[in-house]
Amino acid sequence: MVLRVVLPFAGLLTVTFMLYTLSTPEDLKSAAIVGRPGVWGAPAGDFDWCEANHLHSEHVAEPFNVVTSAFYPLMCAVHYYRVRSDPSERPPSFWVLVLLGLTSLMGIGSMAFHSTLQYDTQLFDELPLYGMAVLAAAVFRRRGRRGSHALQSFAAVWIALLSCAILCTPRDSATH
Repeated sequence: MVLRVVLPFAGLLTVTFMLYTLSTPEDLKSAAIVGRPGVWGAPAGDFDWCEANHLHSEHVAEPFNVVTSAFYPLMCAVHYYRVRSDPSERPPSFWVLVLLGLTSLMGIGSMAFHSTLQYDTQLFDELPLYGMAVLAAAVFRRRGRRGSHALQSFAAVWIALLSCAILCTPRDSATH
């Protein structure tokens, strides 16, 4: 079961990295090209170096990143359907479903951020990623061991509280 979860996502991350670093068209690589202004206003996120802004659309600032980010929720849905439709396969655990949900949320948040380049959507890009990393470590580190449910629950609650604290405080506060 672990390989059925880990291998598709490791493959997806590898393909995304390779596409982004080796196959990005030159006009998208150049951050010096400002492009057109978008409907979302001036970029307010901490990062604005991936692609030229609004070169192809006033609604999508960085289309290459939006397209590659769309594969995360799509791969989660495909994986979930594949596991659920195979009667010989054990249903995924609650924590694997949470990881799939966080991965989907990360992809959707990344799509929103790279479309708008706004700080609020940047948080929805980054926070699920941090949560996914902490929760994945808790799930795979303690899998099948006594007390593993308590560690995983603690990690999930900690991630939720930290995310709420970051989302509810001003950008220039010490929390960020």
